[in-house]
Amino acid sequence: MDDYVVIAFYTINTPYEDEVKKLEADLKELDIPYDIHGYPSRSKWEFNCGIKPEFVRDMMKKHKKTVMYIDVDARIYARPLLASGFKHDFSCYHKQEELLSGTLIFGYTDTARELVDAWVIEQRDNPTVWDQRTLSNVYKRFTSKLDFLTLPAEYIKIFDTMSFVERPIIEHFQASRKYKTNLVIKGEMMIEVPANLKVNVRYAKDGTFWMPRNNREAEKYFDKNYIRYPGELRWWPITIDDNAVNKFKNCAAGKVGYLVGKGPSLDKLTADDFQTDGPIIGLNEAFKIVEELDCSNPKFGTQQDTWMGATMAPKSEGTLFVSPRAWKIYEQKQDNIVQINPVMFARSMTPPSHAIGIGLLKMMNVTKIVFLCFDACVNGITEYAKCVGYDPKNMGDPKRFLNHKNDIERYLQGFPCEWVIPTGQSSCELTSSYIPSQSSDNPELHHEPDHEPPQLCSQENSENTSRKGKVHLQRMSDRLDIQQQS
Repeated sequence: MDDYVVIAFYTINTPYEDEVKKLEADLKELDIPYDIHGYPSRSKWEFNCGIKPEFVRDMMKKHKKTVMYIDVDARIYARPLLASGFKHDFSCYHKQEELLSGTLIFGYTDTARELVDAWVIEQRDNPTVWDQRTLSNVYKRFTSKLDFLTLPAEYIKIFDTMSFVERPIIEHFQASRKYKTNLVIKGEMMIEVPANLKVNVRYAKDGTFWMPRNNREAEKYFDKNYIRYPGELRWWPITIDDNAVNKFKNCAAGKVGYLVGKGPSLDKLTADDFQTDGPIIGLNEAFKIVEELDCSNPKFGTQQDTWMGATMAPKSEGTLFVSPRAWKIYEQKQDNIVQINPVMFARSMTPPSHAIGIGLLKMMNVTKIVFLCFDACVNGITEYAKCVGYDPKNMGDPKRFLNHKNDIERYLQGFPCEWVIPTGQSSCELTSSYIPSQSSDNPELHHEPDHEPPQLCSQENSENTSRKGKVHLQRMSDRLDIQQQS
């Protein structure tokens, strides 16, 4: 049995579907183990390249052995003996100072997995940057601890610039040179503009399009058909049925809303932790736990990322709100999977999950938001609950969670809220809820991590009878309250 697998991906409904047939034929003829996947286009060449780090990570998790990544427009002429018995963390080729990402080998080691996880984060933080450059940035940070092997040039010959390689094992034909422009033209990004509007649009690297000068008729047309960037003559070329979301407006008027995170206390969450019948929103994997609760509260979930696949589909009467990116992976559309416009909640197509949850609950017209299982915001614990199923380090430095409370306050903008850490016990200890201070800061601004863990406040003992009985809850007030007490 081979101890490695060759992996490649392509975008569906693009010319790369023809390229993959050639590569697959080579792999079959040489009896090389391989795993090739097709993905929906993300509308722009750079965004499609951004699939690469996520794909490599998923393949490493799936196969648990050495993976050799090859661009799908390459040809392979011999079995890659270098990948067999590969004992290193990582191998790539540098052309002068430039890292080339057409052929990459990752050993199944802890350091290699850390490298790929960091690459995923780097790419998500820089979605318009070429994946080769984001990998180069991460590689430079890992050089001191990587067991690195320089990839022989025979494994990554570029057909017209590396003539010194006479007998290549892998040759790259770089189809992107001829397809890159076509992908933009044929993809979702290019829009149809009626001739009578007489307007020329421009396209930005972040995937938006814009008008260089105002045109009232064009503005009305774009507002009707696409998602507008607030306050600008700029739009995302995505169409969303707002009616599907609007039906939830004011659906919880006058009630308390609940937002459930993924901290360790999620393992202890029970139906008794919800003292009213207001809506519950579980962020990402927390939605699966919320779904299983034996309570009559309306249950909702959110999903923005595509790497989870279609695993978050509601199994019961719950409703899942998904981003335009995640919407594409649900081939079986359901009435209880609703595509949302992230710009409704933040000036971004990819705001943090808590911003989506806060925005949805405000739209439902709740009177207060109770945050449950946001352990990092309350007691500085940055781990995930065991039921989440993976370590937060897989997605980056968990210390980033320590700054979430500051970020949440900015999205709340003075809205009443309360923090709750379920303990699974039967008595009840409460503290008063609080209203965070108003902030005029833009929620999208980058905030430096708050390295000082949140302080614990003193608890006030009181009795609270819920519809399901008494519950033991540990509720923490904001540090602003503590400072006022001191």
